[in-house]
Amino acid sequence: MMRTEKNKLAGNGFSLLELLIVVSIMSMLVALLSPALKTAREQAKGIQCVGNLRQIGMAINEYLHDYDGMWTASLFAETEPSCYWDRMLIGKGYVKNCLHGGFYWYRETVMWCPSFKTNYKDVPAYGLNVYLFWNKWQKVDSIADPAGTLLLADCNGNRTTGAWSNPMLVYRHNGLANVLFVDGHLEPRNMADLKATLVK
Repeated sequence: MMRTEKNKLAGNGFSLLELLIVVSIMSMLVALLSPALKTAREQAKGIQCVGNLRQIGMAINEYLHDYDGMWTASLFAETEPSCYWDRMLIGKGYVKNCLHGGFYWYRETVMWCPSFKTNYKDVPAYGLNVYLFWNKWQKVDSIADPAGTLLLADCNGNRTTGAWSNPMLVYRHNGLANVLFVDGHLEPRNMADLKATLVK
């Protein structure tokens, strides 16, 4: 009686072959799902990046409202030669939470894209359109095509988009760069699309 019961229990277990089949199927599923999961993660980062650009755009609008629609040069503000555009927005209070202990710290702030890869913590992930604001002040409402002109975009940490012959734009969201246009709307663009939005 005991022997029969033991045999019955042993028969309920998995054989080695069955376990190997289950492990193989699970490995195949993981391999199939990994690219989709990576794409989904990158899309989530892209959404956060768009949110950051939107907040910077709102800060720029506040600045423009206070300074009669005049925007500063791409790298340096004329009256403050040591002040980059991002630091000017922070220093004047238009962008918050980027200073820690007197030092600029952009990680996990609106100045930082979650897909941005750099060892530096005090450079923004975004750059201004170099063709619009290269060492000059400009009235933003004088721009002829605000809906088709890039204002800010994903960049390599150099604070400007760079000239088209030496671009500093980075296509880090599944081959696309997130772009804030002068009129305030945002959309992702590929490399081929962006040339026309820079040269205005």
